[in-house]
Amino acid sequence: MKMPELQVWVTLLKRKKGDARKIHFDMPYGTIICNPPYGERIGEIKECEKLYKEIGKSFNALDKWSYYIIASNENFESLFGKKSK
Repeated sequence: MKMPELQVWVTLLKRKKGDARKIHFDMPYGTIICNPPYGERIGEIKECEKLYKEIGKSFNALDKWSYYIIASNENFESLFGKKSK
């Protein structure tokens, strides 16, 4: 099953849509706001959990960025690899 594109709002001024696992920004810092799929909307929860892990790895490279992620999965922090503040 192909994952849907994840809309990511960047610094509240630019909008990028694409695969969050491969996302790249030319700016040294900014803010990301996103609402990844929950599983209920697109099918398998296990696929979403895999996506959460991959997004965590991708966003980890953005060390000077802030991100706000809306997710209902109780294990999201563990899967993403970072606790919320």
